Amino acid sequence: VGWVIGDVSGKGLPASLLMTSLVGALRAQTSAMCGNLSQTLGALNQFLFSATESNRFATLFVGMYGKEDRILEYINAGHNPPLIFRSGSNERAVMRLDEGGPVLGVLPGAHYNSVRLQLEPADLVVLYTDGVVEAVNERGEEFGEDRLVAVARSSLAFSPQDFCDKTVAEMRRFRGAEEQRDDVTLLAVKIQPS
Repeated sequence: VGWVIGDVSGKGLPASLLMTSLVGALRAQTSAMCGNLSQTLGALNQFLFSATESNRFATLFVGMYGKEDRILEYINAGHNPPLIFRSGSNERAVMRLDEGGPVLGVLPGAHYNSVRLQLEPADLVVLYTDGVVEAVNERGEEFGEDRLVAVARSSLAFSPQDFCDKTVAEMRRFRGAEEQRDDVTLLAVKIQPS
């Protein structure tokens, strides 16, 4: 199962077109590279570098999850690091999935390293865009990763949908009357026993 989340620089139609191009290129590269994440991200980087202006870039997290062995292979190309919350013996443990390489489209020939890790039953994996943690309240304070972590720790028994609903509600409560300035994408995955 593939898990992908990303963001592009800019706003409006140019950013939308860049994301559409990135999604198409990712689909094409994934098929062509037969699951080799390092080659796939390297090719995507070259594509964006040659096809866009120098001030345009994308962040991307790509993970391939094997349900049978619960192995996650991932690359984080400059995206907000997804978080893994262990609900087993150490409920305080939080893993940040931040390894991989630079943002896409800035450095020609950049190298991307994939990481493999074992997930455990009942782990909660949270993928998000910066619109979640950069939501600002009327005092100019950001919601931040610490608040996201606190919501997750209080919601480990929740279903992924309930976790997302609670997180968005907490973010809106924190923001108050302040307008949301960026898009919000949040994906939660609860690992099931094989």
